[in-house]
Amino acid sequence: MKYLSLGKFSFLYHPRTQAWTAAIVVASALVWVISLGIGEFPLNPAEVIGVLAGGGNKLERTVVIDWRLARSLVGLAVGAALGLSGAITQRIARNGLASPDILGINQGATVAAVAIMVFGGSAGAGGAFAAYVGIPLAAMAGGLATGAAIWMLSRRGRVDMFRLVLVGIGGNAFLHALVTYMLAATDLNTAAAAKVWMVGSLNGCTFEHLWPTLGMLVVCGLVLARIAIDLPALELGEDSAQALGAPLKKINAALLIVSVLLAAVTVSAVGPVGFVAFVAPQISARLARVGAPSLGASAAMGALIVCVSDLIARCAFGWEIPVGIITSVIGGPFLIWLLWQQTRTRK
Repeated sequence: MKYLSLGKFSFLYHPRTQAWTAAIVVASALVWVISLGIGEFPLNPAEVIGVLAGGGNKLERTVVIDWRLARSLVGLAVGAALGLSGAITQRIARNGLASPDILGINQGATVAAVAIMVFGGSAGAGGAFAAYVGIPLAAMAGGLATGAAIWMLSRRGRVDMFRLVLVGIGGNAFLHALVTYMLAATDLNTAAAAKVWMVGSLNGCTFEHLWPTLGMLVVCGLVLARIAIDLPALELGEDSAQALGAPLKKINAALLIVSVLLAAVTVSAVGPVGFVAFVAPQISARLARVGAPSLGASAAMGALIVCVSDLIARCAFGWEIPVGIITSVIGGPFLIWLLWQQTRTRK
């Protein structure tokens, strides 16, 4: 860590973390430009950049701006939100296994959103209001309720982080069973539409899916900037943080709400994209060689993972598959490896 003073303002920073964050942002930008040029009407990166700068002919502008831009921006925003949400959750729990999808927060948002689809008719005609208003609101409410329930069930005077993970895993299994029951109880068309959404896909995303996620990122970023001064104290443990005067309960509550809202808004936008919130903070922490994942680096890594996964989903198989399948293929083995590493460390 190094100390930097700029007049009245001063802060600590980690050079390796900042360098890796910058490198990940550059990589994300490169992949994003490449993804904008790939499709039935291919464009090279120079042509894509020309269109984004205001040039290009009418056809090129239509392809990039009207057909591909919204989807690619949604992927970046969703990935950043998931990476940031996972980093916050892992910092609160001080456990690499703690992420919104593993703890059941994503599943809670999914339960509420699927309930709107099944009982509100969003999969059928006249479901525009439910799709753009009802589902996002229900997902955020479901995620918040699940996060609060997991937090309360983990308390015995104070929150036990190991118990938090166990309660979250159990709650995740219960909520998954609830979703399965709702799908089995509804008609085939609604169940099929909900099932496709539940895999997590960027297909068909428009700017209407971008604004809620982008707005939530901005709001949560402002909240995190407000409480960032107390975050290093949390790494010392509850007792040490309280001894240093950090308002521990308020900070943990604010961080949990921010994490849940970020995870829930991504579910409402593209469905539950698995393992990004888990993998992104762990990769960024290992690249920077730090104990606790950096929030900025995790957000950038999440954006990169989703962007690369979407590119693979579109190009690798001859037909397009949901991006959630690719992220699960990446995240599943990583989870097994992390469990093996933790078991090996404890021996």
